[in-house]
Amino acid sequence: MLLPLISLLVSQTPVTINYPSDQKTLQITTLLAVPPTGRGGRVPFPLDPIEKQIVEGTFANPTEGTSVTAANGSIRQWHVAKADKDGAFSGSAFQGGCAYCQINSDQDRQVILHATGDSMVYVNGVPRAGDPYGYGYVEIPTDLKKGLNDLLFLSGRGTLKVDLQTPKAAVVINAADLTLPDAAIDAPTNDHFGGVVLVNTTDQIQRGLKIKAQFENGANKETNVPDIQPLSILKVKMDLPNVDWKKPSEVPLTLTIEKDGKLLDSADTKFRVRTATQTRKETYISPVDDSVQYYAVVPPPNPRPGLAMMLSLHGAGVEAIGQADAYSPKDWAYVVCATNRRPFAFDWEDWGREDGIDVLKVASQEYATAPQHTYVTGHSMGGHGTWQFGALFPDKWAAIAVSAGWASFYSYAGVPLNRTPTPVAAMFQRAAATSNTMDLLSNYNDEGVYILHGGADDNVPVEEARNMHSALAAFDLDTVYHEQPGVGHWWSTPLTKGASCLEWPEMMSYLQDHAKRDAKTIDFTTVDLAVSPSYNGVTVLQQVKPLTPSHIHIDPAGNITTQNIERFSIPANYNSGQLLIDGQHTYSGNCNYELNNGTWQGCPRAPISQIGPFKEAINNHAVLVYSTIGNPEENQWSFDKARFDSESFWYRGNGALKVISDREFLANRHSYGNAIVYGNKDTNAAWAALFAGSPLQVSRGKAELGGKTQSGNNVAALFCWRQPGHNLNAAISATGMVGFRSLERAPYFASGVGLPDWTIYTQDTFLKGNGGVLGAGFFGPQGQYWAGNSAWN
Repeated sequence: MLLPLISLLVSQTPVTINYPSDQKTLQITTLLAVPPTGRGGRVPFPLDPIEKQIVEGTFANPTEGTSVTAANGSIRQWHVAKADKDGAFSGSAFQGGCAYCQINSDQDRQVILHATGDSMVYVNGVPRAGDPYGYGYVEIPTDLKKGLNDLLFLSGRGTLKVDLQTPKAAVVINAADLTLPDAAIDAPTNDHFGGVVLVNTTDQIQRGLKIKAQFENGANKETNVPDIQPLSILKVKMDLPNVDWKKPSEVPLTLTIEKDGKLLDSADTKFRVRTATQTRKETYISPVDDSVQYYAVVPPPNPRPGLAMMLSLHGAGVEAIGQADAYSPKDWAYVVCATNRRPFAFDWEDWGREDGIDVLKVASQEYATAPQHTYVTGHSMGGHGTWQFGALFPDKWAAIAVSAGWASFYSYAGVPLNRTPTPVAAMFQRAAATSNTMDLLSNYNDEGVYILHGGADDNVPVEEARNMHSALAAFDLDTVYHEQPGVGHWWSTPLTKGASCLEWPEMMSYLQDHAKRDAKTIDFTTVDLAVSPSYNGVTVLQQVKPLTPSHIHIDPAGNITTQNIERFSIPANYNSGQLLIDGQHTYSGNCNYELNNGTWQGCPRAPISQIGPFKEAINNHAVLVYSTIGNPEENQWSFDKARFDSESFWYRGNGALKVISDREFLANRHSYGNAIVYGNKDTNAAWAALFAGSPLQVSRGKAELGGKTQSGNNVAALFCWRQPGHNLNAAISATGMVGFRSLERAPYFASGVGLPDWTIYTQDTFLKGNGGVLGAGFFGPQGQYWAGNSAWN
């Protein structure tokens, strides 16, 4: 087992709490707490001196009055905190600080940890997922050993509640986080399926499980469940029986989990049956991780093929079904609300963006909508998503409508764009470049753009709308701006049946009047080829400088100009044989061109050459692969970290990333998509198969790249690599245990945080931020684009 990172010195402090085995539930009402000692935010490397101590193994259990030197040099002290009558802790220490207690157990045992309001928790030094948004449904199975056990919480948004419970079964159903569709009467019968969280409360892999869904009329369906790792959770797909429902209602539904014919647990819930014209939920399988996701639809009064499609993106904290319920039906369109995977999730970037585009594809096919009448709209965070979707995928929309939207993290929710970054900081800024909508303004050329904002909005400043309107004015676009005087962020008037900030009549008429037009001129900018390489058949295949803006312009005569493009392809209708590319007369018998020593020439079609960036690997039916050929400490860390990532992605993105061993992966390699590999060349058996050709190699004691070597046990590496013609895989790797522990809280699931193809760093980042980065950059056909500091040999 992994040795605890937290010293277990016996201490008669107010935070040592007895938990006898005959007590089913323990409510934590006393903690030690300390105010924030670092600085977080949407950055790759938050400052955190306590985390640095944990990584280096020097963190000792605190007592009242223990001092901590914060990252800014000031002194913080641990103090006793008491819960209120409802069991909740609050105060400044619970807004980004830490909380600690010891649990004294009279025997080795498994328990369920239920905490609300924490960002994450270390249980005897092992990282486990938290519940920063206070959803209340996070139940983490963990073990307590006989004697003292340490709980160290990273607090989140101001409050914290904690209790521990004795599990009622080896595998239990967590019905508080169901993903269920609705059935519709008088509508085509679909195969219904949902998602349910199963909790393995034992220290053994659970295999051979079956989950059954049964309605009160006896109709039932059984589904085989994937293996669930020890003391783990997994949200699994479950099939639902098809029933010919006759009237709208809420039908009792019972879920049971069985193993070898033995009932382990059951849960009761409700299943909604709707009419064909009522707002309802539909489910689909995400290609990211094979998880069950839902979208909500507002059907027209007379559902039929050929109507418009309006994709609507919700604001922060809003459920997609709540977004749908705020609309009135449209006789000219289906209104389809994607989820962003959770109410907060990814700000419609990263996997939230993937969800929106997947829903567009699924729903367009389901309802046979008209491609030339497809629109995207959104409110608040969804307004930001609308700016993003309109800029990144301009050939999908006839028009876009932004309500109370913010332009980018740089203008609203994050650190201002650094115009003079250090070389290292520039790499991370480039990796997040798709967030910067202002670099993509020309992409709105062929879309209608309607901007709506409340003049008294106290949430998203109206300057966000005004600034975007002013920026777009330089492009002579088809744009309408409306600022409603005196109204705030979410508002309504008697002019609309639904929320006016969603369906302002002038805005709806504007969308309805727009049809997608044939582009006479191509004027397209892209930053990240993994996200948006194409527009109307024109595809950028290779950039000169990865993840910086690339631009291609084709006028009606077929003359082409490019910036930061090394290879591209065009549709056959643009290829008249003789082309003018950047002033060069070029002849080609095909539609693919490359820049060779300053000269454009025809070339064979080749795939996009870009490797990453890193976060793109967590896609394409991804699985998490832990190591088995390292020493016990290395292997245990690898499993714990993979499990923590699976839990975190479930929480943040309603995910279902499966955790498997390296041996299982190799035995069934072609059954999986992208692999996220935990360990290094010496510890993970899958390394040789996936990273043999990678320029970056990590083994015990050293990391090597481009003839440079960094030695020691404290070097951490995050990188992705694609062997030609194969999947994009990623490594969460290090040279030793200090390096491995430095990876535990790497924020690669946080929106607004960019990671390039590769990053190498040490635990010094917890005090120095980017100053602890040894090197970072991108892989490319001509070598590595990278930046480092003086610590890189």
